[in-house]
This record gives sequence, structure tokens and C-alpha cells, in this order.
Amino acid sequence: MTVGERAGSGPGTPEGNVLRQALFARAFNPATRDTDPPAKIADALDWAERASLPVAELEDTATVRVALAACARTLAGKPAAESTQRRIDGQADAANQRITDALGGAGPGPGDEADDSEQAS
Repeated sequence: MTVGERAGSGPGTPEGNVLRQALFARAFNPATRDTDPPAKIADALDWAERASLPVAELEDTATVRVALAACARTLAGKPAAESTQRRIDGQADAANQRITDALGGAGPGPGDEADDSEQAS
């Protein structure tokens, strides 16, 4: 679920290009993160903070699946290029492997859904 999908397009929602600039040029950029942004960018960052899920929500596998599905779409809502989807799949697999390693090689826990393709192997 993207920030925009979660919060909708109600009052105070920044334009997509402003939100993108705020996130990529400020929030995700350590070189500019601590500088004073223009008012429009500051408002977009404040909105994103209010509209975002707490990191603890990533413990819920359904939330992660929704987020990954959103990453596989363009800003226009169309399916992303196949190369983008492959990259996202690879990153998800790598993250899953890191989690598995951190848990001492334990597989999915009780109640976790296993991928059907893995069950067939």
C-alpha cells in the first residue's frame, strides 16, 4: 500500500510530483535531510509522516505483500515493467533470506503462508 493509497487524495494531500520530490530530494537523501526545505516540501513531508504506517506494521506479512504489490505498479497505477518486477522479487527474496538467517534458519512460522512454488519442490 503506497502512502497515497492509504491516505487517499483528501484535503492536504500533496501533488504526486511534490511528494516524490520531497521524499527523494529530502527524506531519502542524507545530504539534504537536515536542511530547511521550502514550505511546499515541508508540508509534503509532514503529510507523508502522518499518512505513513508505523514500521512495526511490517511484522504483518499481509501488509508487506500489499506494499510489494504497490511497488510493482507505476505512479499511474499500471503494471511496472517486467524488469522492475523481477528486481522487486529479487529484493523480497533477499530480505526473506536475511530474516531466515537472523532466525537461525527457521522456515515460515505457524500461520505463515508458504509460496506454492516452494511447496512443490
